[in-house]
Amino acid sequence: MEYYDGGNISEIDLKYLEKGASVSELAISVALYLGFKENYILGFDHNWFEGGGYFDNEKYNKYFEDTTAERFKRLKLDSLYHMQIHSKIFYKYKQLQKLKSNIYNANANANSYVDAFPKVDFHELFKS
Repeated sequence: MEYYDGGNISEIDLKYLEKGASVSELAISVALYLGFKENYILGFDHNWFEGGGYFDNEKYNKYFEDTTAERFKRLKLDSLYHMQIHSKIFYKYKQLQKLKSNIYNANANANSYVDAFPKVDFHELFKS
């Protein structure tokens, strides 16, 4: 498979990991490639579209002269752009889940926007 074009995924080849892919896409792809039996994803809320300020904090912004919102506006990264990116990422998640049905959303956050993977109870994962 070359860089992901929005189509079906039949195999994962790490030589063709997509430039600019989200960390979550890369993490799942690598875990599947390595053959883990069960993959529990944590913190994949994907709710950054709600405000666009997911990197707005003092530590990050000290390197820039503008805020995240101002950078998005300057770069023309508007809500349409974010929805298109989300759509592509979520479709890829569904393709990865079809490829290997061993990805589980173990995020205990009820506000998680991701529904591409079966949900499991986070707290149940740590019971003996």
